[in-house]
Amino acid sequence: MIVFVGPSPKPITGQSLAFDIISSHYNKKKKVFYYGASFSNKLAIFWGTFSVFFSFFFFLITQRNIKTLYITTSRTTLGFCRDMLFILTANAFSIKVVNHLHGADFKAFRSNISPKFRKLVDYVYSKINTSIVLLPKMKEQYDMYKKMNVVSISNCALPLADLPKNSSDCLKVLYLSNIMHSKGILFVIEAVDNLAKSGVKIQLSIAGSPMGDEYKSVDEITSAFQNMIKNKNYIGYLGTVTGTEKEQLLIDSDVFVLPSFYKTEAQPISIIEAMLSGSAIVTTKHNYLSDMVSSNNGFVIEPRSTKEIESSLLELINNKTKLEAISNYNKNYAAEHYSLERYVRDISTVIDS
Repeated sequence: MIVFVGPSPKPITGQSLAFDIISSHYNKKKKVFYYGASFSNKLAIFWGTFSVFFSFFFFLITQRNIKTLYITTSRTTLGFCRDMLFILTANAFSIKVVNHLHGADFKAFRSNISPKFRKLVDYVYSKINTSIVLLPKMKEQYDMYKKMNVVSISNCALPLADLPKNSSDCLKVLYLSNIMHSKGILFVIEAVDNLAKSGVKIQLSIAGSPMGDEYKSVDEITSAFQNMIKNKNYIGYLGTVTGTEKEQLLIDSDVFVLPSFYKTEAQPISIIEAMLSGSAIVTTKHNYLSDMVSSNNGFVIEPRSTKEIESSLLELINNKTKLEAISNYNKNYAAEHYSLERYVRDISTVIDS
């Protein structure tokens, strides 16, 4: 029996999507516990956490054949306190703990807390048997824990439906992520504006929900975003998309742009999905993004650079042969490196070992 503990599927984030993929596709005996990913206040967080934890604790008492706890850990103080309950309880029941890190900021979290609290963090993490990271370079996030087994397993994308691509005489650009300042959405809009005003045939599709970050609150980014897309027939905002609508959007797109400087960015599933659909990628030299995207996949540019987004898109507009070559390369590369079967197999091997 394997117990999975992780974020609820909504709101959609890279971590919630990745957790949902492995917890739903793991094909042996299992029990899944979801904790709420978003609550309005600390009391709701406290109550939500303890209600899930008590269900988890009762399950451990009544089931004696539990082998492994698989948990996706947080890098915030409140998130750590929640994770601590599950990790230490599993350890008390002699259950192996497998932790999956989806963000690039564990070291930053650990270095920015008080020395006393850091000792508690280190104690809890000493109880983790194996940690999974997304890229080989990400192993550095846990290099202070010499006894921890750390393995690298890339994210995956679910297979796309066999849908026809709707052709167009303009360059179709897609932004598919949460609407956040640090994801670079405002820079994308500005770059597309400049190209459209110069007479370039271009269409930008945007999908995702507004979320706050350290730069702008949810209200601030919503206001700025809505003002920038207003009355522009070359920009379409679709809100949150799922299922066939999302797949058709990916298939119809020529270029996927995610110029992120989001502090926890590691290996976005959205980029993998875009590769699988055959889109060229435009992303940034930030955290581990340049470890997953090379010139073969598209362009890796400086963060916060409207000019570099603009020049990357213009190069693809003016060089259709290059765009087609990147498209074919990305389809084959993603199918080989980021398949669902490989992802489930590799994580299952770690869980079951």
